[in-house]
Amino acid sequence: MDENVGRFIKSNRRIVCSLCQPTNIEFDDTIIALRVGSIVFAKYRKANEIALEVEVCKREYEKNQKALIEMKENKKDTACHRHRLYIAENILTLCCPRCKVPFIDFEGCFAVSCHACNCQFCAWCLKDCGVDAHSHVKICPSSLAPGGFYGQLSQFNTVHVAQRKKAVISYLEKLPHDEKIATQAVITNDLKDLDIIICI
Repeated sequence: MDENVGRFIKSNRRIVCSLCQPTNIEFDDTIIALRVGSIVFAKYRKANEIALEVEVCKREYEKNQKALIEMKENKKDTACHRHRLYIAENILTLCCPRCKVPFIDFEGCFAVSCHACNCQFCAWCLKDCGVDAHSHVKICPSSLAPGGFYGQLSQFNTVHVAQRKKAVISYLEKLPHDEKIATQAVITNDLKDLDIIICI
């Protein structure tokens, strides 16, 4: 079920015997397909797809973090490189709205809890919702699945590509013309990695 996808991801997509200790008896897809109905197996396959998408996102996040470190270590003291670093850290990296720790563990529920400060926030718009984000998530104006708590990773990506693009354009528009052109040139690959294309 949707609410258990997070547990499935944390188990590294393993279906194991709950009675065996340690849980080293693992069931493969063939056995699972023979033992469950087509509806359950379809849900299992869908959970696998979501888990793989999350793994890809985590790898991309780690790659971006590595690039950020390299930027900090090797950055030239030029305006466009300072702007590039600001955009990478403050616009392209999705963070907890309260403590600014990056978050990557999106697992389908858009009412997210920060593992660092326990802030409850909306994964659609990144609003700090205090102690519970569920009521806001159902009515969030940025939601592509209004009325519910769950959505697809593709919807999450669609919303954040649009929001990041808008924020980057807004940031660039405030720069002097020469800095804007130079900054746009150095961030093109950063944006392309996130499927963001801008023309200003």
